[in-house]
Amino acid sequence: MLKNLNTKDSISHASKCIEVMTTTYSFFMENKLWKGFFKYKWIALATIGISLLFSYWMICDVASFFTSPSVDIPINDASIIADQMSDESKKENAQTAISGGSKYLLLIILEIVIFYFSVKTIEILTKKEQPISISSFWKAEIRMIKVLVRGFVQALVVQILLSILFRIFGIPDGIKRFVMFFVYAFFVGHAFFDNYNELYKLSIKKSEITTKHHFGATLALGTISSVLLLIPLIGPIVTPIFAALTANIYGYKYKLNEVVE
Repeated sequence: MLKNLNTKDSISHASKCIEVMTTTYSFFMENKLWKGFFKYKWIALATIGISLLFSYWMICDVASFFTSPSVDIPINDASIIADQMSDESKKENAQTAISGGSKYLLLIILEIVIFYFSVKTIEILTKKEQPISISSFWKAEIRMIKVLVRGFVQALVVQILLSILFRIFGIPDGIKRFVMFFVYAFFVGHAFFDNYNELYKLSIKKSEITTKHHFGATLALGTISSVLLLIPLIGPIVTPIFAALTANIYGYKYKLNEVVE
């Protein structure tokens, strides 16, 4: 547990991260970062294709959520009602996990974009060339998979614990889904910040310590990114670039890679 983590620090870190977010567009335009990116045409085309598929999947998922058929059950049959409520709770848990996990899968697929803009941002900030090779892309991809699998498992544990507590106290599942959105969002933010920490040779474990210390910034970045990903077509293209720039500018400015014991 981090001894120095408190609400005041979290609010301060979140505020600083949001402030950095407002500078990413001008940073992107001033440094003409799109030029280098579009030299890799296959990456750009793949990103657009992935965006189309992810957007289609999200639209279908949302549509099915709001058009689920209702079943009429006699009000005096308590056992059937209880069974239905249990099934609905399981379905709610599954939907929440799939929804959160789908964002993680998208980030894994788009890691090449995230890593590219992370490297270029650090190059500009440090004025030192950061060589990019196929092997470095591959290492970044493997690490992203490890980071997000760890994050997904941790979020799933939280979801199970919340399900038990909410059922005991009779709290509606809708509230649990709202809370879980932010839990999954935190690990989305962590994944972006981990790209920065990776460039400074931090292990995955030490990277987790730094992002938990900067909890407010991690949650703020993850929340905004998760919302942006829901925008059809544009979201999956813009979000990896926006979040990669934000994570690396914030990380460099506020020394995210300095581990807090």
